[in-house]
Amino acid sequence: MDLFEALVSGNGRNGNTHGVNNVELIGLSKTSFAVKIASAGGNFDYILFTNVDTLAGAEELGFVAEAPEVD
Repeated sequence: MDLFEALVSGNGRNGNTHGVNNVELIGLSKTSFAVKIASAGGNFDYILFTNVDTLAGAEELGFVAEAPEVD
């Protein structure tokens, strides 16, 4: 949750601008988010964080899973 909060709030860069150096938010849902990380040499790594809605503080950042339908 700290990484996501830094990506959207700006606490990850000098000068408190939005984002984290070399990290880009590329996907977002109610239960997960994905980032692209630029590494040396122009390569990229991708990380998908799933089930983040279950973590402490997730609801305050907008991650809320929909309740399953009951028949």
